This record gives sequence, structure tokens and C-alpha cells, in this order.
Amino acid sequence: MADMLPSPLNGEDFARVIGRLEGESTEILVVVNGFTACVYQRRTPADAWLPVCRGELSEHIESVISATLRRRMWWAQVDGSAAAADPASLDIERLTMKTLRKWLRSADDVTGREGEVTQSTRERVAYLAAWRCQFAGCGTDLHTHAPTGRSGRFSYYAHLVASSPRGPRGHAARSARLANEVENIMLLCDACHRLVDRIDPDYYTEELLQGMRRRSIADVKRLLNTLQYPPVEVIAIVGSIAGQVPQFSIHDAEPALWESHLRAANHQPEYLFHIDHQLHDVHASDYWSAVFRALKSDGSQLQRILNGAGRGGAPRPRIAIFPQHSTSVLLVAGRVLGDTGGTYLFQPHRSVAADPKGTRWVWPQRERAHRCDKFLLRVHKTAEPGAREANLMVSLTFGIAPRRLPPGCFDAASNTLGLPTVEVYVEPQDRGIHLIGAPEDLQELGRTLDRAIQILHDEWHVSRVNLFIGAPATAVVTMGQKMQARNQATYVCHESKEYDGVFLPTVEISSTQVLEPKSGQVFELQP
Repeated sequence: MADMLPSPLNGEDFARVIGRLEGESTEILVVVNGFTACVYQRRTPADAWLPVCRGELSEHIESVISATLRRRMWWAQVDGSAAAADPASLDIERLTMKTLRKWLRSADDVTGREGEVTQSTRERVAYLAAWRCQFAGCGTDLHTHAPTGRSGRFSYYAHLVASSPRGPRGHAARSARLANEVENIMLLCDACHRLVDRIDPDYYTEELLQGMRRRSIADVKRLLNTLQYPPVEVIAIVGSIAGQVPQFSIHDAEPALWESHLRAANHQPEYLFHIDHQLHDVHASDYWSAVFRALKSDGSQLQRILNGAGRGGAPRPRIAIFPQHSTSVLLVAGRVLGDTGGTYLFQPHRSVAADPKGTRWVWPQRERAHRCDKFLLRVHKTAEPGAREANLMVSLTFGIAPRRLPPGCFDAASNTLGLPTVEVYVEPQDRGIHLIGAPEDLQELGRTLDRAIQILHDEWHVSRVNLFIGAPATAVVTMGQKMQARNQATYVCHESKEYDGVFLPTVEISSTQVLEPKSGQVFELQP
């Protein structure tokens, strides 16, 4: 019989359907159990009862039952499901307003009882629900009255197994035992509470509601845990650039970390390649002597962090990198850091350097639509079989003119490239210091660099790569991260001494070491 009935209605709609029967010359039968109702009609006593509606029988019904309508209404009460009862087999009686009102009071008592729920149980239930309705997909804020915005407690503590054996999902033995158990109670808004207890209690079984409750608690825990950002070790790679030493503190990093849903594990950042009062000249051997000394003093501790060692068996921590240094140093830093997961790069943005709010390191385009076609690749000159050396140009903040390449890499007499050459570039309208505006830009750049390295290593099989870079700091670190020990060629890093000048070699990075060629100084990459 339940399968033949219409969809369940709330109290107002239920009463509206009954009111429309005023003008029909039919008999009406209301079948109830302790908390919900089904309505049937027939034209003559010889006819079968036909379903009209089912759901919540509420106080709204009193306003639509006129004296005329009441004379055609019958009443029957059952112990089991009202929807499953056979109306033809029931003992029926004339409906009176006294009977109806008595039933309404009893139904409110059966489905709305909270006397068995102690204050401590209520607090625990509300805590697990975060004061949100636990019905699947509802999530109504039960601390705020939606129409008025008034604060308060607008919730119902709904029993999965009713606290009364006569209630929805009631049980002769379990109802009393589970009446004050947290696991048997879910927090609901008024609408959802009426739905599961009065409108369609046959559908909303204990098992179904228990599943909703479990998922709600799990979702609340998951979402609230996102408020606790994972900690990261903050590493600053900052140094003198053109005679200016950038200042950095943990307060510079925190806004960028928070915006990326991260937090500093320590209030003091670690410094890598930090050389106090050292004249910036990447073409001078003394400069690299200082860099290598700094690496040797910091490198062992950094390597322990990267390997996850020395932390009582704990896994490698997440690392946040804040880079602002020379191109060659950033390449070495990227090579040392590697390209494993859990490393977050942050790009300095010059236009907000003096921003007192500390947004200099915050990604400016994080919320903007990401382009997948920004970073391009082209081969200027293909390698002949047996070629052992090639050029890689990364032209992002500015285009690298071939004439700026040193002899051997470029033949000035013929105005042609002297070596096979691959270039990673952007269109002129995309060039500039802000072209890396979001982490997704770095990911896209990384994929393009991978393709360039694949050409150099796997297709051309060269053993030496002359590297020329015009790119933001994070892009340079990313390039360094790609120089890993797997069949790696030696990369000869180049920088120019002056604007628009010729690129000259600084250091050579192989799979095992960093070499400063003028003095022969070496920093071993393998501990």
C-alpha cells in the first residue's frame, strides 16, 4: 500500500490538500500512528479507499476542517506504519476535533521530547555537529535564526531510535536504553526534524540517519581541520643583488603562508646562501668562496631536513622557499633543494615592496583563471649526430638576444648560433617581472622545462649545456630543481655583468658537484 501513496507532504501542504476536498462529495479517512498520517477517500461505502496524501498531520489541519467537511471524515489509529496499513481492514470511527487535538498533542510529545537528553549530551552532540544541521546537504546554521539573523539555539536533538517506543523508529527495549546516548542523537533544523519524524519517517530509517550522522561528523572534522594549516620550515635564500641586500623576516613570510593555507613551524626562518657584507660579483672567485663556505656550514643541516633525518623518524617537513638572490646562486639552490614534493616556492613582487601589510610575497594572481599556453618552447638549431654541447635559453622577463651569447655559443661573424639551441620563452606581451603570478604558473613552466631537458638529454644526448636565464626568482629555482642527478649533463651557468652585456660563465653544475672554473673551487652535492 505504501508504494501506491503520493510523495509525503509537510504540515501546511497536507492541510491544503485536505481543504480542497471540501467541495467533493466523498468520504475521507485519516489513518495515523503515533506521529504521522495517511489520508484516503471513497465515494460510497462499496468503493475502495483511494490514497489522497500522506505526511505531517499538524495544527494547520484545524483551520481547514469545517463542520461540513468533518461530517464526512473518519479516523483510524494503528500501532505500526500508517502508510503500510490496509484501510479496508481497519476499525474506523467518526473524526472529532477532540480526538484530533488529543492526537496532535501526543504526536508533539512523542517526536519533540528532549527531557531524556542531559545537558552534557546536548553539548557533545552540538560540538560534533558544529551547530549545523546534520541532515545530508542541509548544514543550516542552528545558532542563527535565518529570517531575523538573531543569535540563539534553533536546533532539535533528533533520536535515531526514538526515545519512546511509540515514536518514529521506536523500539520496545532499545528506546529507553539509547535515549541519552550521543551516538543515537543527531542535530537537525526544524524542517529536517519534521521530515524525518513526521513527514516521511518510514523512509528515514535508523540506518539511513546513522549514515548521515557519521558523514556529517567526518565532514565537520575535515573542514575544521583545514583551519589548522600544516607547518612549514621557512627557508630564505636572500643575498646582495647589484649592491643592495634585501631585508627579510618571518613577518614578511607570514601573509604569503597564510594565503596559501600554511603556517611557519618556527618563528625564526632558516637562511641559505646568506653572506654578510659580501660584495656581489658572481664572476669573482672570492664571491664563490664565500658561497661555498655558507653552503658547507648550512648544507649538512639542510640535507638532514631534506632527507627527513635527525627528526626522530619523522618524515621530511614541508619547506617554504623565499628566494631573492643572483641567478647563479638560485640555480645552485634549486639543485640542492631538489624537486621532491612538499616544497613551496614564493615569488617576490617588486611593485608591493613597501606595502606595510606585508603582501610582497603573496601570489597576486592566485584567484585568477590560469592560462595553460603561456610558456612556449622552440628549437633554434637542431643538434647533429654526435653533438656534445648545446644552449638552453630561458627568456621570460626579457628576450635573450643570441648576440649576447659568448663566443662558441654564438658566431658573431656569421650572425648565427654556434651550438644547437633550445629556448623556453613567452610572447612579448607576457614578459615581465609579474609573469609568475601563481603557483600554477610554476607548474606549467616546470612542464615546459621538462620538455626542453628531454630534448637536450634524451634526443640530442649532449653532455654539456650552456644555460642563459632571464626569469623571476622562483622560475630560476625551478630550473635548478630540474637539474637532478639522473643522467644529467653539466650545466654551465651564465650571467651578464651589465645590462644588455654578453653572458659570461659563473659556475658549472654537474650531477655530483658545483665547480667555480676560474679557481677550481668545488662544492660536493653528495653528502
